Amino acid sequence: MNRGPGPRPFIIAEAGICHDGALDKALRLVETAARAQADAVKFQFWSSSDRLAERRKAAEHLEVYQRYRMPVGWLDRLAEAAKASNMRFMTTAYLPEDLPIIAERVWAFKIASFEAQDWSFLGAHAAYGKQVFLSTGLVGGDYFTRLRAFAAAWNLDLTLLHCVSAYPVPADQLNLWAIREFRLDGFSDHSGIEAAGGWAVLAGAKDLEVHFRLEDTDPANPDAGRHALTPDGLATYILHADHAAMVMGTAHYGERRHIPAEDPMQRFVVRP
Repeated sequence: MNRGPGPRPFIIAEAGICHDGALDKALRLVETAARAQADAVKFQFWSSSDRLAERRKAAEHLEVYQRYRMPVGWLDRLAEAAKASNMRFMTTAYLPEDLPIIAERVWAFKIASFEAQDWSFLGAHAAYGKQVFLSTGLVGGDYFTRLRAFAAAWNLDLTLLHCVSAYPVPADQLNLWAIREFRLDGFSDHSGIEAAGGWAVLAGAKDLEVHFRLEDTDPANPDAGRHALTPDGLATYILHADHAAMVMGTAHYGERRHIPAEDPMQRFVVRP
């Protein structure tokens, strides 16, 4: 990637199911993420629509699950396309039996908020020794204490993302202070606001996940709502996040590092 000097957040461009069931659109989503200079591109995978509807108690969404289910054969094509674009490939799994299918193809796992309280599902990820990004929507404050103890017991390499599970999230409900309050690593963003990644970086986020779509993604696609940025919106989002990281700098709490811009003024300092 070439997003300029200085500290930068790690950006996961969440394509979700905005492929509309077409491989050519899925590959274009990879290209779009690469042009915006994301670090990783992520999709969603489930091997059985019936099982997903049953597991989530979401029979009313069965038709959607059937329409947008990604064939296994796409995974290698998309992973290769991501690698060719100097990005990492990820996909969320929702069914325990799908972990062996995606494990050999993804750089890291992602667990959605809806599965984040399924302790057996979290534990199943530990067997693969990969980093796990976990969205933390729909949870209470005591959850983080339990989660960190669980991760330590299972040797689970967790990256915790603040998340509000609404699509889209109103700006006044983003609750970004939670990133600092609960010592979270980043932010999974459903706001559709181009500046929100920068806001999250100012709140302490080092990792960002943001939804995006193509200009011609079917408006009826549930992942193509106002929470999903356009290609230009994604590029602007990443620019805002990088600028926020730049102005925050690299100093740690309690120390003041050398500021090169101050060098010409050093000669005026009055010392005893």
